[in-house]
Amino acid sequence: MSSRLTPYVCPEVDAYLREEEVLRSLIRTYGSPLNVVLPEVAFGNYQKFNALFESLGVRSTVYLAAKANKSKAIARRMAFSGSSIDVASLGELSDALIAGFSGERIEATGPKNDEFLKSCVLHKVLINVDDIHELDRIEALCSELIGPMHPVRVPIYIRLAIPRRITNRPDRFGVPPAEVAAAVARVRTSSYLLLKGFSFHFSTDKVSERVAMLNEALQTFIVYKKEQHPNFALTDIDIGGGYLINHLASKTEWDEFISTLKASVLQGDQTELTWNRSGLGFNVEGGKLRGSKSFSDYYQPKNQFETLREILLSPFDDTGSPLADVLRDLGVRICIEPGQSFFDQAGFTAAKIMHIKKTEHGQTLIVLDMNRTNINATDQEYMPDPLVLFSKTDGSRDAVGEGFLVGNLCLPADFISRRKFFFGQPVSVGDVLLFMNTAPYLMDFSESTTLKQRVARKIALVRRAEGVEWYEDENYIHL
Repeated sequence: MSSRLTPYVCPEVDAYLREEEVLRSLIRTYGSPLNVVLPEVAFGNYQKFNALFESLGVRSTVYLAAKANKSKAIARRMAFSGSSIDVASLGELSDALIAGFSGERIEATGPKNDEFLKSCVLHKVLINVDDIHELDRIEALCSELIGPMHPVRVPIYIRLAIPRRITNRPDRFGVPPAEVAAAVARVRTSSYLLLKGFSFHFSTDKVSERVAMLNEALQTFIVYKKEQHPNFALTDIDIGGGYLINHLASKTEWDEFISTLKASVLQGDQTELTWNRSGLGFNVEGGKLRGSKSFSDYYQPKNQFETLREILLSPFDDTGSPLADVLRDLGVRICIEPGQSFFDQAGFTAAKIMHIKKTEHGQTLIVLDMNRTNINATDQEYMPDPLVLFSKTDGSRDAVGEGFLVGNLCLPADFISRRKFFFGQPVSVGDVLLFMNTAPYLMDFSESTTLKQRVARKIALVRRAEGVEWYEDENYIHL
């Protein structure tokens, strides 16, 4: 069975990859690793989300989740487009304002210190409130910053925790169901708060769970929508992000890889598909396969737009009508906060092969001028095989077709991934590996200057009528 995992590359990105001389020039100029971002691809994803909502007749706001990628070029492109943005820190808020987003197009989520909340209030940012105590803090800060002589209304959502009856997985965020009424009561007595709606974020790959939570949020919305109160202006339900994306070209390759991995672990990993026979989460106990994979499902049969459509066309529990119809009839605006699905295919990471070596046990190590922090969002393994931008020198002496990718840190654990990679054809010192679709969280979420190694420079590529142009990320101009 095959162990190769060919990355999926959309036609727009494939056209950029054909600009080999441009890519080689950028590597020579800015070194390795190098992050390449594609603002127009991100904009295309934004357009597809909008088109989906329009096709269903549902009012919507799409918030770019800033935490998924730090690209200033993509943020600037989306500010120009009319998109909104979701920020989760004071630094992200500052970057969003500099990129051109006005406060009214910004939503603040996650844990917030007082400095973050103060800036949100002053810039009229919508605050997605995580707990009752945050309501009290906003109230106190408004009193301090504004005072009773200058009445304002700070727009907020109340974030709903996922009820236990929907999932047994504990939810770190949100107001528990038993406390929602008390939270709304705080808003009623507030001098500053304006309740715009309810929100949730559900990290699940099960559409049925997302549908159940949207039903829960809609029922809560309907209860309080009936109440006429000057501190209520209920229009929105924010259903968050977390829509899975596909990274691989072939379901067959993915299925075969999983089967090969499990068989290899059962046989003691004699083929050395994983480093040090780690098993990538699988192990053998009593002759039986145990454990679970330490990597995400990089192949997804449905894209993010198909998943969202399925959610919105599922039935509303109270009437059986499609949720989209109920939302449209009630005039509810659905807000989403896509991160990985907004940045899907909107960038890749290039890294140069420094040298190739053999261990005493015979394993091939391909040493890259990058490290694990340059292509990792969590502790899970990166799985797709990279593409190759071949150098123009003859490196046939040390050419290899497969091996383990290791980084430039003087640390034993600095493996790009603990799986063996396969290239389809031999690679040599000086060749550049292209890790595809790293813009969603992977390229800079966990980047670090550990051991004073450089972090990747970021370059934005744009296709104009005259051909491909490139910008340093911070100097990108939308024409």
